[in-house]
Amino acid sequence: MDTADILDAARVGFAGLDAPPTAQETAIDNLAIWLDDPRFAAYRSAILALVSRERFRPLLDGFYRTLPFGTGGRRGQVGLGPNRFNPWTLTTSISGHAHWLRATQGEGPLSVVIGYDVRQFENLRGDLERDVVSPVHGLSSRQFAEVAAEVYAAHDIAVHLPPADALMSTPELSFAVRDLEADGGLMVSASHNHPDDNGIKFYHDHGGQFVPPFDHELAQCIARVDRVERMSLDRATANGLIRTIQADVHDRYIAANLAVSRWPNARNIPVVFTPLHGTADTTVGDVLRQAGFPVITEPSQSEPDGTFPTVPFRAPNPEHASALQCAIDAASAADAELVFGCDPDADRLGVAVRHHGAWVTLNGNEIAALVSHAALHNHAHPEPLVIKTEVTSSLVTRLAETAGARVVDHLLVGFKYIGEGLFMLERERRFGAIEGGVDCFAVGVEESHGVLVTPAVRDKDAAGGALVLAELAAQERAANRTLIDVLHELMVHHGAVHNRLSSLAMKGAAGRAQMDAAMASLREHPPEQIGGRRILQMEDRQDESG
Repeated sequence: MDTADILDAARVGFAGLDAPPTAQETAIDNLAIWLDDPRFAAYRSAILALVSRERFRPLLDGFYRTLPFGTGGRRGQVGLGPNRFNPWTLTTSISGHAHWLRATQGEGPLSVVIGYDVRQFENLRGDLERDVVSPVHGLSSRQFAEVAAEVYAAHDIAVHLPPADALMSTPELSFAVRDLEADGGLMVSASHNHPDDNGIKFYHDHGGQFVPPFDHELAQCIARVDRVERMSLDRATANGLIRTIQADVHDRYIAANLAVSRWPNARNIPVVFTPLHGTADTTVGDVLRQAGFPVITEPSQSEPDGTFPTVPFRAPNPEHASALQCAIDAASAADAELVFGCDPDADRLGVAVRHHGAWVTLNGNEIAALVSHAALHNHAHPEPLVIKTEVTSSLVTRLAETAGARVVDHLLVGFKYIGEGLFMLERERRFGAIEGGVDCFAVGVEESHGVLVTPAVRDKDAAGGALVLAELAAQERAANRTLIDVLHELMVHHGAVHNRLSSLAMKGAAGRAQMDAAMASLREHPPEQIGGRRILQMEDRQDESG
């Protein structure tokens, strides 16, 4: 089939799908480019296979838009087209970041640190034809990291990479950027997403993710890229532009987390831990073991495996109670009372506690409250600082203020804003109405199972949170109490709360149209009451005058 025939067939196929006409036409326009431009020649046979077998849904979803820049980077399903994560969307992003670094930092020596998780694309969803060669099949996070390194090297930017047989979690990447005095960082991961997904997050030289207006500047740089230069890994290594990260960086990361200990003499409680096949055994696992806790790593989920074969629904998200079930079963068999679990890049912390013989899985707000309570205990600063986003439980604010802490609790959703707050304290010794350096920082928390208890890291880090919670659990165990007793006591003193999170998947072009319609309806016809209670006020975060 020639290009015109392929596009005609795709146009007919798209017309039968429940997607807006504008999305269909954009997909046709993008398909025309990917079919004829030599830059995308390697993708043509895989695209043709989808058309000839009338697989129009994945084709439309891969081409109806360009993968958006959000949450500090790009993340999405690995596959074909501009709306998929693949070597093209990766390299254009890296090239844009390289241009941004040169524009803001000048022509002197520059370096970045690249971390990556365990992912490897195996087309488990079946959105690509398995019998047709595809440029993305089998690509691992390490391979994506090496491709990114080749782009940075082509711009004369040195790259710090972990050894080929190693991994690096998100929080350790944040730490390493600061520790190695690099000019930026890149994390290759899709966090807790399906194994067919992957993505990247960009980091500033202070170890935090991009926030406005810098993320908008970077997105504009990326949008202007239409040609990508790469230097082979061998040549870059020979030129001194690829540098292997040494083990002492990891040692200093572990030490930074051990330094947040609140009850150093309370470390005798056994802990069952699952990294859910990800990187967290090098973070949470190493920290707890070096602290002296008896750690039982759930055996079936201890080995790195980017397909997450033993995790229910292949969803390695500790926000879901089902993801911790294997570890809970192991804890029951070992007569342990505390379970921790992490997502593949080790930034989210899941917790389960045996209370009066029954297992209780904590949600993100409950973990936030307990970690805040523990981190404020015996803090060295006379006015410690607690930072949280506005979607996180008000219980955190109340318990912190009662403990004499200062609180910033109005930040927009995203842990990157907590990292930005630490940067402002470090650079300006001021963050909003808060004055002082980072030594006042006690804890940062967000509802999405994100916690941080050390300013040495500028993104959420499960390791420090796990340490202070394990110590708190050990301390309470001596009084025949559990973390659930502590949580109930906090609510008695500061007000009871109950949280429940529900999620709804809206996929592809049709899902995007549904979301847009729902938001438009909410703005045009706002509800007058919720649960029988009259709404007094609404705020629209997209309304600049609001």
